[in-house]
Amino acid sequence: MPAAVHYVHQVSQPEFTEADDGSVVFETIFEVRFYDMFPVWSDVRSARDPITNLRVPFAGDQFPNSDSDSGITPYVTTVAWSQPSNDSPNLFRATITSKHDLYTGRTPSHWRTRYTWSTDQFQIPAEYGRKTDDSEGQLYRVVNRAGDPYDPPQMKYAIIDVCSFEIYVTTVGPDNVTLPDWLFSIRKKLNNATFTIDGRTVQKGNAMVFDRMIGPQAIYAGGYYRPVQIILHIASTRDSGPTNLMQPEIQEQGYQQKIYVDEFGEPITWPADLPGDIQVDPDMQWKERICLADGIYPSSPQLLDAYGRHLRGPRTASDDEWQAYALDAKTRWYIHEYCDFSPFVDLTNP
Repeated sequence: MPAAVHYVHQVSQPEFTEADDGSVVFETIFEVRFYDMFPVWSDVRSARDPITNLRVPFAGDQFPNSDSDSGITPYVTTVAWSQPSNDSPNLFRATITSKHDLYTGRTPSHWRTRYTWSTDQFQIPAEYGRKTDDSEGQLYRVVNRAGDPYDPPQMKYAIIDVCSFEIYVTTVGPDNVTLPDWLFSIRKKLNNATFTIDGRTVQKGNAMVFDRMIGPQAIYAGGYYRPVQIILHIASTRDSGPTNLMQPEIQEQGYQQKIYVDEFGEPITWPADLPGDIQVDPDMQWKERICLADGIYPSSPQLLDAYGRHLRGPRTASDDEWQAYALDAKTRWYIHEYCDFSPFVDLTNP
């Protein structure tokens, strides 16, 4: 008479992994307990739960509860039995495994892209800061009490998110390995459109292709492919402040200034605004070396306003007008080129 079964349970959810050796592996664990202390193996392998009628799958059965988005139907490859404890001779566990060769009937288009995230940090000059520990407080330019930048400048940490992933590029065949041109033109370029990667939305100009590595040709399901690893540097939202790490704004400063004069030949100095026609009249502007109030030429670059005039230091400790000019007198320089990221990221769901 068969041994009396107490229960048959699936004690772990199915786990799905894509191995680097070209295989898809499913794994789960079942547990069987008997009322009898020493059941025979034939009873163990055929045991069914007395209430649900559940049994441990056999090799060749469809893998239980498999929802992998892998593009294949998994079947049980091996069933490994064990006893977790010598003190419980009526308790058995079965590890159910399903392993499939990716080279049989599957192409890389079925594979799920796996992303790896890390961070990189470096130091940049701290151009702006707050005078209190209030994170929402007003930003001021970091200058000494005389209104000049510190020399050497105070540094701060900037953080870049690093995302790496692998894609597979189709090639023609073993003797005609034609790679697309975009693989050789994306390095050190910025994204020209908003895209989504691993659930994160990245705005235009906030990601750079830091590097890409092309692996040797491989055959999957009769097709020829080249694995390509792509490493993106993404500007982190944790780096607060007006500085854009990818296309930076550079503070207007130098040792010379522009001189503008009015119709009477009198210089138009900061903070007075210029008439519109003055800025384009070459006969009414020129450039000269900045001279400080005491007649001494400065030993460090001086701030310039939006017209290129010497932005003299604040008249009072709380000169909001000077601070506003110091924050606004910057020029955005587009020092990195843009490129199309659509061959390797999702542009359809920004």
